Amino acid sequence: MSKAIGIKVTKADGDYDIGASKFFGAPVIPKEWQGIFLDTEMFLCQIKCDDIAMLDEENRLPHKGYLYVFLDVKGYPFKPRVLYYSGQPTVAVDDFNKNVPFAEHLTNEWLMSFKPAAEDSGGIRLLGVPTDWNYAEPAPDVFMQYDPLEADMGFQDSVDGYVYLLFGEESDDLGDIIYREERS
Repeated sequence: MSKAIGIKVTKADGDYDIGASKFFGAPVIPKEWQGIFLDTEMFLCQIKCDDIAMLDEENRLPHKGYLYVFLDVKGYPFKPRVLYYSGQPTVAVDDFNKNVPFAEHLTNEWLMSFKPAAEDSGGIRLLGVPTDWNYAEPAPDVFMQYDPLEADMGFQDSVDGYVYLLFGEESDDLGDIIYREERS
């Protein structure tokens, strides 16, 4: 059984590290990434890989640096872009989502904390397999499972089910992530 990494979110309040693992708000990116994003691309999250290293026993994700998830919301389904940076990012991009259609309200930061989870557990998590997979074909590998009802963050709250970012056919390839919604 594959291990998963559960994610608990809390709304950022007071002083905190802007380079922390978080959903929404201001991503902290490498200087050389300035200007590479589309006008229709929203910032979903950044993950400080040190935060998940001890929980990723199968070494499926990087253990140093940062992972970032952006979604191009121009069409449907959304098009995910997962980026990895091995160093320490230095540029905070305030109001990243402010002018992105559909995401302009996603400016508050929600900090992540991590814990071990079962591979098919509900909620928000990294890795494992989709919760409640009811299809004949084998369940795909999950990069991230997002439950809009788990926390009141305002992203995809009309989805009564899950938003999945799934590994494509080349499992563990962060450049081949697929967006999928499963409604209950």
